[in-house]
Amino acid sequence: MTLIQTNRALAIENTRRARIDVLQQRLNALEHDFAIEKAETQLSLEAFAKSECRSLTDMFMLKLPREIRDMVYRHLSTIEERINCDYFRSSMDPATECYSHDQERWKAAHFPEYFWDKEYVDPQFVRELSENYYRTSTFVFGDCQGLITRFLNSDQLNLGFAPKDLVSSVEVRLSAISHGRGSFRAYIFGVPKPPERLQAALEGLMELKEGSSVRIQFCTEAKCPSERKTLFIGAIPVLFPKMQVTALSGYRVRFVLDRKHEFRLDGGILEGLEDQLWEMSDYYNTDGSSFRAPERASSFSPYTD
Repeated sequence: MTLIQTNRALAIENTRRARIDVLQQRLNALEHDFAIEKAETQLSLEAFAKSECRSLTDMFMLKLPREIRDMVYRHLSTIEERINCDYFRSSMDPATECYSHDQERWKAAHFPEYFWDKEYVDPQFVRELSENYYRTSTFVFGDCQGLITRFLNSDQLNLGFAPKDLVSSVEVRLSAISHGRGSFRAYIFGVPKPPERLQAALEGLMELKEGSSVRIQFCTEAKCPSERKTLFIGAIPVLFPKMQVTALSGYRVRFVLDRKHEFRLDGGILEGLEDQLWEMSDYYNTDGSSFRAPERASSFSPYTD
């Protein structure tokens, strides 16, 4: 390549580089203008959204009766909510290193963010939405001691009221077997839990308002009928002494054994338990067919709806 050709190539390259620099400057200017316009547009959209949402919820509160509003809230809300120990310590504060319930995370997981922002919705909308959530959801508890009481009496969302005033449906899942890590055998095969420990998991049920629905799932992990019977018979008198059965008469209580056999809890729960419950030949039927209680079945007889 001659010197003339080299100089010509360098000149062309410099010209193109200069053009690129000019275009880059124009692009930077456009991006700057776009960022400003985007921010202004976002502010306008937020103002419009707040105005429209607030107007809509104001009309919603004004035009519709509470019964219809509750139907809308129920459509928006959750049907079942699992409450475990982590409900009270779901995030760690970096300063104190203490665990606490992250309200904003919970709200974001259940409803759109603006449902909780009073700049978007009527304050009464927020309260009614919260009330309906507690009133219509079924809250599921494990067999941790004191969990029910703590949940019912803790205003975790800072709404100004305790859930116990509204909650009307709970489910408690009890396991008769513990798979602790204290030994290999306990971890793999499990060991029976003391009935008193299971009874402690039911503390707080009496704090529910009268007429509440209580479903108790009791899992035995039994390998044979005799094992199931032993665990069941040993736990029931402790879980439901006669005094507590009488106290629970104002609630709609169902006891489900191993996810298949369901019982009514009535005042005569313990009377004739051995004779009337275990004599049923097909009680341990495990072929998946439905089970119907015979006529004149005791108040503690298994049944399916």
